[in-house]
Parts: sequence; structure tokens; C-alpha cells
Amino acid sequence: MVGYIDVGGGLRAVYGTGVLDFCLDNGIDFPYLIGVSAGSGNIVSYLARQKGRSLKSV
Repeated sequence: MVGYIDVGGGLRAVYGTGVLDFCLDNGIDFPYLIGVSAGSGNIVSYLARQKGRSLKSV
């Protein structure tokens, strides 16, 4: 099983947003996701399939 962990904090959150947007573009799904702080917001955007949403809030 492959999972994804995203942490919060400044530029790390922006990087995580880019990674998850790339995954959305390429149809990569994760069965297990963990997010902390801004990372949890990134994961919510990923689960809702709303590409670019996290960049507007970070």
C-alpha cells in the first residue's frame, strides 16, 4: 500500500500542492492520506478533485 503524507508550513505547503495537482493530472490515486496543518487543506482539495484550490488559500 502506498500512502501520501503532506505537512504544513509555508513553501512546503505550496510544494505539496504542486505534487497533488500533478497526481490529479495523471490519474494517480492514493488509498491512504495524512495531512497536518496546511497539508490537510491540500489533501481536501485533492480528494475533492479541485486542482489549484490550495494555491488560492496558501
